[in-house]
Amino acid sequence: MKRISLLAGFLLVLSILALAADKFVSADYGFACSFPGAPAQEKDGSTTRFTAYNDSRSLFTQVQIGEEDMSQIADMNNHLDEFVAEVAKSSHSIVSSNKHLMLQGFPAARVTMAMTLQDGKVFDVAMLVVAVKAKNRIYTVDAGTLKTSDHSGMQPFLDSFEIR
Repeated sequence: MKRISLLAGFLLVLSILALAADKFVSADYGFACSFPGAPAQEKDGSTTRFTAYNDSRSLFTQVQIGEEDMSQIADMNNHLDEFVAEVAKSSHSIVSSNKHLMLQGFPAARVTMAMTLQDGKVFDVAMLVVAVKAKNRIYTVDAGTLKTSDHSGMQPFLDSFEIR
């Protein structure tokens, strides 16, 4: 009996390590996430993006890290709402839901929106926006796919995100 429980414990540890090994970790930007492929990194001013697609390129995933001074922000939920509104405006998207939550003790928003592309197709986006005031960073984690495509990879990608 003891041998079986040791074996079960060993298998559990192996499965946890396998899951952890699948996560991309950015020590420089303080996050980990399970991208569907190897992410490409680009930096544009005070914003850094990590972007990856699944094998069929039907699922777009991204973690964007924006650096900004948040020392004077008293109402972080209001700041997150303003941030989401600006993202929607700049991407010509319509927000269908925006819910506040705490992620690992940090203020966050879970957002869904739809963007109409130039060819008229609708692109659905699920987004997690996390404010880490102590690091002056806003993490925008998003997954998107065409409205007519499989959406099953979107939520697991968002759920895999963690601040490190």
